[in-house]
Amino acid sequence: FYMLRAPSPAAPNWYKGTDQFTHISDSLFIGHSGAPGTCHPPRPGLHTCLSPKAYCSVFHHPTTPNIGVMGSPFAEGPNHAPIISHWADSGESVQGGNTTITDSTFALFGGDRCNNSRWGRVQDVAIAQEGAVPDTHAPIFLSGVQLPGTQRSNLLRFPKPNGKWIAQDDCIDMDCDGGRNSLVRDEDGTLLLGGSSTYSSVVSRGEFFNSNNFFGLEYGHPMNKPTDRAYWYPNLPVTMRTDRSGSPVNVSSSWLRRGYGIPHTGCNLVKDGMNGWKCLDTSISHRMLVVENMDADHEIRRVSPVAFSSQDGYTHLANGCMDHGWCFSYTCLKRLMTFWTVIRTGIEYAVHFTGTEPQGMRISLLHAPSTEGVIIKVYYTRSLRLQVFVKGRYIEDVNMKDGKRKAQLFKDGRWPANDGAGGYANQQIKLNCACQVGSTCHAVEGQSPHCETPSNMHGSSTFVKRTGMLHVMVRGHDIDSFVEIKAMPVVQISMGVSTSVDDFYLIKDTFISNLAGLLGIAPSRVTIVDVVPGNARREKDASRALMNSGSIVDFEIEPDATIAVGAAEVSALESDGTVTLTISRTVNILSPCSVQYVVTNSSATTAVPGTHFAPTSGTVTFASSEETKTVVVSLTNTAGYTADAVTFVLSLTSVVNATLGTPTTLVSIGNVHPPAPSLPTQSGASPDTVWVTWSEGLWSNRPSGDAGTLTGWEVQCKTGSSSSWDASTVHAASEMNVTRSGLAAYTLVTCRVRAVANTDKNGDWSAEGTMRSESVCGDSSRDGPEGCDDGGLADNDGCSALCVVEPGYSCSNSGGADTCTGGCGAGTKGSSEGCDDNNLVSGDGCDAACNVEPGYNCVGADGSLSVCSTVCGDSLKVGSEACDDGNTAGSDGCSSDCSAVESGWTCNEDASGKSVCSNCGNGILEGAEVCDSSSAACVSCTSVAAGYVCTGTVCVGGPTAPGAPSASGSTTTSLVWAWSAADGRGLALSSQVLEYRNTTSEQWTVVNIGATSTHTLSSLKHSTGYIARVKACTSAGCGDYSPESLVFQTSVPPQSETLSSIGAAVSEQAQSGGLGINVTTPVVVEEVATEPEAPTEESNSGALNQSQVEALLENVGENGIDEDALTKVLEAEATGVSTVVLISLSSTSYQVQNTGSSVVITMSLSRESGAAIAATDLASVSTVTWTVTDSTAVRGVDYTALPTGTITFEAGQLTQTLTIPVLDTGVYSGAARTFTIALSAPSGGAPYTLQVNPSLSSATVSISDSKGAITAQFAQAAVSGTSAITVPVSRTDTWKELSARVVFETYDGTAKAGADYVAQAAGTAVFAAGQTTGEATVSTVLLGGSGVAFGVRIVRVEVEAVAGSGVFGAPAVIGDQSTCTVNIVGACGNGMRTGSEECDDSNAIPLDGCSGDCTIEAGYECTGGSASAADTCTLPATPPAGKEVVKASAKLSGVSADTFNSDTSVRLAFVRGVADSLSVTTDAIAIESVSRRALPQSGPGRHGRRLLQDSVTVAFRVTVNSGAGADMAAKVSEVVQSGGMAEKLQAQGLDVQVELVSSPSVTDSSGVEKTLEEIQAEQAGGGSEEVI
Repeated sequence: FYMLRAPSPAAPNWYKGTDQFTHISDSLFIGHSGAPGTCHPPRPGLHTCLSPKAYCSVFHHPTTPNIGVMGSPFAEGPNHAPIISHWADSGESVQGGNTTITDSTFALFGGDRCNNSRWGRVQDVAIAQEGAVPDTHAPIFLSGVQLPGTQRSNLLRFPKPNGKWIAQDDCIDMDCDGGRNSLVRDEDGTLLLGGSSTYSSVVSRGEFFNSNNFFGLEYGHPMNKPTDRAYWYPNLPVTMRTDRSGSPVNVSSSWLRRGYGIPHTGCNLVKDGMNGWKCLDTSISHRMLVVENMDADHEIRRVSPVAFSSQDGYTHLANGCMDHGWCFSYTCLKRLMTFWTVIRTGIEYAVHFTGTEPQGMRISLLHAPSTEGVIIKVYYTRSLRLQVFVKGRYIEDVNMKDGKRKAQLFKDGRWPANDGAGGYANQQIKLNCACQVGSTCHAVEGQSPHCETPSNMHGSSTFVKRTGMLHVMVRGHDIDSFVEIKAMPVVQISMGVSTSVDDFYLIKDTFISNLAGLLGIAPSRVTIVDVVPGNARREKDASRALMNSGSIVDFEIEPDATIAVGAAEVSALESDGTVTLTISRTVNILSPCSVQYVVTNSSATTAVPGTHFAPTSGTVTFASSEETKTVVVSLTNTAGYTADAVTFVLSLTSVVNATLGTPTTLVSIGNVHPPAPSLPTQSGASPDTVWVTWSEGLWSNRPSGDAGTLTGWEVQCKTGSSSSWDASTVHAASEMNVTRSGLAAYTLVTCRVRAVANTDKNGDWSAEGTMRSESVCGDSSRDGPEGCDDGGLADNDGCSALCVVEPGYSCSNSGGADTCTGGCGAGTKGSSEGCDDNNLVSGDGCDAACNVEPGYNCVGADGSLSVCSTVCGDSLKVGSEACDDGNTAGSDGCSSDCSAVESGWTCNEDASGKSVCSNCGNGILEGAEVCDSSSAACVSCTSVAAGYVCTGTVCVGGPTAPGAPSASGSTTTSLVWAWSAADGRGLALSSQVLEYRNTTSEQWTVVNIGATSTHTLSSLKHSTGYIARVKACTSAGCGDYSPESLVFQTSVPPQSETLSSIGAAVSEQAQSGGLGINVTTPVVVEEVATEPEAPTEESNSGALNQSQVEALLENVGENGIDEDALTKVLEAEATGVSTVVLISLSSTSYQVQNTGSSVVITMSLSRESGAAIAATDLASVSTVTWTVTDSTAVRGVDYTALPTGTITFEAGQLTQTLTIPVLDTGVYSGAARTFTIALSAPSGGAPYTLQVNPSLSSATVSISDSKGAITAQFAQAAVSGTSAITVPVSRTDTWKELSARVVFETYDGTAKAGADYVAQAAGTAVFAAGQTTGEATVSTVLLGGSGVAFGVRIVRVEVEAVAGSGVFGAPAVIGDQSTCTVNIVGACGNGMRTGSEECDDSNAIPLDGCSGDCTIEAGYECTGGSASAADTCTLPATPPAGKEVVKASAKLSGVSADTFNSDTSVRLAFVRGVADSLSVTTDAIAIESVSRRALPQSGPGRHGRRLLQDSVTVAFRVTVNSGAGADMAAKVSEVVQSGGMAEKLQAQGLDVQVELVSSPSVTDSSGVEKTLEEIQAEQAGGGSEEVI
């Protein structure tokens, strides 16, 4: 029956508060019946021996004895029972294990089984200890045992120590302890005494040593020969060979009166079979004692053999644990110095260590009741003050009070007598006396009030200076109530003084005060140990005379206490409410001491006092024996998510009676509020429903456990322009979607989401996401992606059945259904067109889609030709403009008419097309200037010289500030500072300045150093906190100082170092008389014990440990391992070369298209170290498991593969491939679909260790669409318009069968939503199947005028996953032109004078006083216009001074009045033709009125007048200079009558006949009007009247 092993490691950090045990009860164990056939070799199970470590040897021969119960080893590491060996030496032994067997039967063990067979005699055993356990055998406890058919000689078997373990890599030069420390306790006599109900036991032969053992050999053995010195025992600790004075000790009569081994007085030795001492004396109780070395060097410094010498004359030697590492040289050895030994309770033991005894140790008496105990006397060679603890509680030496010896307190009159004779006697440690004072036992503790600590209490102790031994009582205890001994180093000094003993006590306080004052220490650290007459001691040197007078004073000087924070870093969550910080006191725990503390922030921390934590400060005082104090800091649960933990510090300052250790604790407060989720978006929509989805935000530094667990989501939505939120809750963190239904078509829905963690920790709200329900084509309302909606679903009427404007049409609406008319480029502006300049050429102001291009103004009413010109001051440089800086002011770089860049200026266009002008050197930061300074560091205002930084007009040389320094590598006098390097801004660092100060000073010390980012400060004060800052310099100057560092402290000197210097100072002061007392003998200062140091990492990291060797052996096949390959492994280990072989994927990503092809995944084997590996090196098969996991791809839809499988590398094979078929879906899915493949569970690879390469253990496979992506973008970077402005969108792809739509949104520029245009959060532009162009329509408001702009950007592009489905959802690519600028152009002719308009007479017809571009025409006056009223334009009745006006009326035959009034080109042709015929400019011509001409109609039966439909009468005027009116009037009459005017009009395209309706007249500036005839008459007749 092979028991499992426990998983806990051994000391010194084993204790977990519980024992380890195996309990067997009510069980039956049968040895062997002897029936026929039972002597044949048994047949193991099918799988029992497949593993090379299978415990099959027990089946190889029937003479192997059957064992009922094998004692549990309780060693670190797993067990492989039942098919694997029940024991494999894989780790340290657990300290407190035991096996208990109750009420069980062991039958048929023993006899001569198989005696008559060819196999010979076999002896089965009921209970045995495992011989393969090197360190300790856990005790076995039995009761209620029955033994039918079992012989007494076959009850127990103890194995002998394995002599092969006496080797450098195991137990060195002495037998291991396990086989020499076995214990079986028969609690009721049923095992050994036939059920006598009395106790008995069996212990192993501790005195047995193998022949190749050195230690433990008897006196006189050839390896243990006597020398000239008597009592020579080289195999015992040297401290046992002499007494305290150095005189030789007869070892045989003192320590070895009864020899080596476990005390076995009254026991019988049973060599055969049992191999142990059977102890039937019920007065003797054996238990297991454990002594642990707790020093930092407990694995690398040997202190064995350890001698446990019993009061009754036995010495038992303990070796310590085996080396459980797998090293190939002596220097690699590490052995745990923990010692298990079977002892007899009720007596005393002296313990001697080989070499220097540990300063810290733990002693446990396992599995014993508190009524049993043992006194342990540990020998110490050095000056130490020993402190004893039980379960962390300090138990002071019974003869000391608060660190002072009671005997000295008695002599000072501060402690009462206790010996009954008025004197003081030391209290003793006794097993059976509660208060042993001197030779008197006070049976009842109350009889002696001076026994504060019972003499027989677990943990009571006293140090006997005369023998150098600490006496400590160890009783049975709970597993965690062990006795712990900690040593405090002290300096012990002895000196002779000229005063008598009595006189010394009169001046003792003065002596201590003087001594403390000279040493600069507190008087409480000086303890008088003893004062004796000078003739009471004899000098060791016989030539020295005895002192006949004076005294010998022995005293000790204690070290300071060390006060430090309990931890350098502490983490908490803001939801914790508080964080408890520990301050500890070590080394000297007796003297009262204190330290001040402050909890605050610093320049290097991020928490805000009062916001994240409550700052506090105060003083912590340690009373005698107190070791820890706590400071509780209140934390604030601050609302809102922060990515990083905030930090503050607990700082210690101003210690009293102590040395300051580590002074600061950095406290990190983790945030518990989840981050905001992603922007809510719509995953789908219908006319009455929107599906909303979101994703979890990235939670950096997410707290573990419940604090970091999301429980759901809070969702708020609102519709339309409502400000009221509707709330809902999603109660599952994995469900990140909601549905909003019951909506009208194309309803705006706005939603926001926040995460809920647990019950009260809500996260931040997400940004507000907007979405809309789908529009309905044919409902007479143009919404969303619809380009038009005429209320029907018919094609070929301008608006198609998909609500797309059909080619050759333009559609407009003023509310309700669209009205569609026909086509762009015809020369006649339609109502939905921004312009029409009779061509389809862009770049002339009116683009190919009949939109006004940005930077242009086009005039011309609906139905007329558009005339376009550039607009100066609109922030768009176009056409012939040299610049356009957004205004018409001069002296700012761009001239007032945008025709030229002004002298000394440079203008460049920004991304929006606006000219940004700058004048380098004027001291003003303008345009594209990065600086404008007279400093040479500012180069042409376009760049900054290396090493400088410029802010506006100021340039400063020097690098950036370095990072805050931090210190490491602390010694008592130095700190190594390091910091993140400054940026030299293009120059190399030339030097740096490090400033530092200690925490008690405000004065900085300056150190100039080089360019390196580290520096060692030396000659510092020990145990002192320092702060540093640093700045860097280049050839351009020095930068700013870094933030100040946290406080970093120099190391506290080892107490031994401090105390040794104190001892030297005492000796010096004594000789110089500084102690105030006459010193008569040389001062004797004992050597101060030095603290042990923890081992450093040694250079044997490549050495195999036991588990690695086991892993190699597990891979051995049936034919064994390749010896050459194994040799290579061992050679590699011996030289530090890694024997790990990595299996790796060839890449972390693979790409493939969905064309029905495959993706090939390549895997390979390589050495971890990078060294080459040959195929022949791999002697066995290797395998690795692969697993695929869907991400956006779907297994079975996008690709074909099993979810998992295995790849096999045959012996010698270094590469292997896995092929995964990819399916041709034929369905567009947008972004590449992905899945991952990961490697795990490698096996094989012997003789190497096979591992998966962590950096190439998984890969992402991306499946892209074979026909490429669908890309959509705006067709233009900018558009212009007045009201409903169309933004063209283009699409590029080969998926012609799929419809797509662009979802866009508007954003503010100089135009503002609501004031200048209608905002759209989710507008759409739809591409029908096969369509490559689309339109996004935006609407303006024009409340504030023209000349402003806003933007449109594409939010996403969605595609039908399946042609004709109408379900959009598959993502597409947004092209480079993802935004478009929309320029709002003022509407000339709308009857509202706005912006730069000079007039607006409700039409865009020129030559009526207000031109087509709303400028006042020559000769006119326009009044009454405003932003809400039209202008009235008239010609003045009286010409201005210096001018005359010629008026005439002409009938034009061949054109109607309607055409003349509505067709701008006709009016322009008329003005140009009249001006040409009269040889004047067009500015001199003005049309006064237009009317139809009525002529009489003749014919029978006809009466009245008829209107001529093809003629018009035009009254016009010509403005000339004064005195030229008569000539111009005559010329008008002449060119009309001669046909010259008609000829000029025809040349302008106006095919008409012209005749004067009335004679021209002339009006001068005084208002006098005369006809041509009157003027001619005056000129001809000199004023005479003549009637013609």
